[in-house]
Amino acid sequence: MSVIDKFLRLLDQRKTTYSGGLGRFAFTTEPDGSHKASFARIDLLEKEEQAPSENILDYGNFRLAQTFLTLDQVDILARDLDEKKVLHVGDLDIAVNGNFSPPYMPYVASQRQFSLTRLNWPWLFYAFQFGVQIVGNVPQFPLAKLGLPIYPDGRKAVCEFFDFDGEMGFPSPEALFILPDFRARIRNLRLLEGKILVDVEPKQEPPDYLRVKFYIESGGKPSRSEDLPLKDGLAEFKYEGDLKLALVHLFSTRTNEDLDNRAFSPLWGIRDGVEIAVPELRVRELLRGGEGVSVEFKLDLQQDSSFRFLQSVVAFANTFGGTVIVGVNDDGRIIGIQNADQVKKTIDNLISDKCDPPPRYDVKQIEMEGSTIILVDVQKRQDLAHQVRDRGCFVRRGRTNRHATTLELAELFPQPAQRISLV
Repeated sequence: MSVIDKFLRLLDQRKTTYSGGLGRFAFTTEPDGSHKASFARIDLLEKEEQAPSENILDYGNFRLAQTFLTLDQVDILARDLDEKKVLHVGDLDIAVNGNFSPPYMPYVASQRQFSLTRLNWPWLFYAFQFGVQIVGNVPQFPLAKLGLPIYPDGRKAVCEFFDFDGEMGFPSPEALFILPDFRARIRNLRLLEGKILVDVEPKQEPPDYLRVKFYIESGGKPSRSEDLPLKDGLAEFKYEGDLKLALVHLFSTRTNEDLDNRAFSPLWGIRDGVEIAVPELRVRELLRGGEGVSVEFKLDLQQDSSFRFLQSVVAFANTFGGTVIVGVNDDGRIIGIQNADQVKKTIDNLISDKCDPPPRYDVKQIEMEGSTIILVDVQKRQDLAHQVRDRGCFVRRGRTNRHATTLELAELFPQPAQRISLV
């Protein structure tokens, strides 16, 4: 069976799962009036998900377009890419060359960063690699036009528009088809003292059909679980000694398929979907990993201005959530704070008075190495976006906070859908 046949068969199997696809395209207009494709990304959407608004950012010879595709349109788009070497972008038919490549792995685990993309559900992807001879060049100069977002260059525009992690690189010229699996996922892996707890979210797969398997290396030896059923959406496995490695897989007994997985080792820098609930262990791992997209160090709230602290709180809430550690220098060395009760009161007052609306957060006081530190755990926004009063809306990018761009503001504050023609 060919790659395209496997893709179309999977799409047909999940036709009751998906409502359609979010299509995003980047393409150029050449001097002779022809068009060249730079990138395309088609994300299949869940049945209950609202159809996205149509949009086009027209910078003259370079355009970014977003549109909703029915499942039939996704099918035709993929077939014509493979057979006719044509990419349909709204009313335009853009000549391409290239081929579909098979997936690199059975699936990408939920909350795992891969190919510049991170999704909350397990996902599979197929890619049509564009031939380099007819790929549209992404502008290396600033993109600026009245009524449209301004970008320092086309690369920044592509990463933001396509929801790629620009900190991790730049995508290859291709049409990327992303198929999330909404049957069930591992929502969280919690590391407790001598026990690992897995929180599973069933969605389209009944909980009675789900099983969890553990593989643990601790205390110098491996241990394995049986096929464990869920109890109130949870499964757990005990271990002894220092934890070296934990692997967890989620299965369906109805289809015998491996649906999702999670892995942890103290030697790895990856912490996607893993919560270290033992306070000292969690702090050591956070400090070892350093500042990043979900971690910020603050020496104290006196030397660090309250505005910079609030920037981090709001940026975490508007992005993936995160933790501010107070009492640690920029190198991750524990310095400690004085008068922890007053610091916690100051944190509560700042967030309550200066954040609009205040995000959900939790403040913990932890004693380590003879010093006191404060952890401020900020949850990802539930609905409304968050701002620092009179300072604006911030998002987290890598290790830094920055003002949300016009496009990001549009995503944080969605407007009613409007149909815009591509020609």
